[in-house]
Amino acid sequence: MNRTCSASAAALLALLALLLTAALCTPARAVEVPGAYRPAADPVRDALEALTPKRLGVDSAGLLWAAGDERVIFLDGDGGVVRSVDLPAAAEDAADGSPAVHGDAVRDLAADSRWGVVLLDNPGTRLRWVDLEGRAHLEIPLPDAAAHVAWVDADRVALGLSLAADGVEIRPLRGDAPVRRLWPGVPPVAATPGLYFERSLVLAARGGRLYALDSVGGELRVFSLADGSEVQRATLPDSRLEDLESWRSGLSRTLRSAGRVRSALYTVLRLGVGDDGAAWVVSDCRTERRRAVLHRVPPAAGTEGARPEAVQDFELPLERACCSLDFARWGERLVFNLNLPPAACNQVQTFVPPTVPPASPGGGD
Repeated sequence: MNRTCSASAAALLALLALLLTAALCTPARAVEVPGAYRPAADPVRDALEALTPKRLGVDSAGLLWAAGDERVIFLDGDGGVVRSVDLPAAAEDAADGSPAVHGDAVRDLAADSRWGVVLLDNPGTRLRWVDLEGRAHLEIPLPDAAAHVAWVDADRVALGLSLAADGVEIRPLRGDAPVRRLWPGVPPVAATPGLYFERSLVLAARGGRLYALDSVGGELRVFSLADGSEVQRATLPDSRLEDLESWRSGLSRTLRSAGRVRSALYTVLRLGVGDDGAAWVVSDCRTERRRAVLHRVPPAAGTEGARPEAVQDFELPLERACCSLDFARWGERLVFNLNLPPAACNQVQTFVPPTVPPASPGGGD
């Protein structure tokens, strides 16, 4: 699941295989020296701390879910664990014949307290469903590789395709319902000599709509789940394409000279959807100012696409210089996925945006 990306020129060849086969990568987080700081008591933070989550999300019942390497928990607003699901572990494989579906075997997952857990393997060519009792009893081979997965309803999931000429696939888990493709016309990703990037579309389903965000390029599309039509689009001013292309070109030359082909999948920006249907993205962690920069795309009122200028910018004051682009928008709370010692940060922040958003904070400080 999530893995911090880094590169060292001195150990490039030794680390190359690890860097290029990493399933998900998130930017490094700057953290203050903890000192004597201890966040105020928060049962949600304490539950997350005990799990060390790799992924966070909000399910169809409004519960916060957090997935570790071997277990998924569901939390209510008071921090109580409503339900937990143990993912099949390697030790159990020989007993029932089912493969392990945790740890580095997983590229992405989505959880729901009513429907279970769906998981994408590495390299995204097999989908598995684990029920609420922890039994992996459904496995679907995928004709096109996927980078991310999200629940749509009890019978369907959405897949962010990583190579195909369509961006999103709605796939039934059972029954004879047809597979539906959304976001048509995106250029397919070819396995070219050297290093090439897979497409990384993060997904969320809410209120009869599917939200899809290009995690690197910053383009957002929103589709109706009723008929598949596009109802909204916006472009966030946070493309990481230029930075990643600069990094890719150097490694690609090294690989081409050796006659090798490798792919890399980067997940930079994450997506949250508010109770009102607005899309949220944490775009920057300005730790020197103790600020997180957020973008909000208001919900579409009708079927007309949203203009890029519809994107609203906010700054969230932070208790400590701790922040992450990986987060969950949970009611009036922003939950950062920090994976840090408890004395360092408070990963649960209350955030009620003002009625009138402030002007854009602009570029760097």
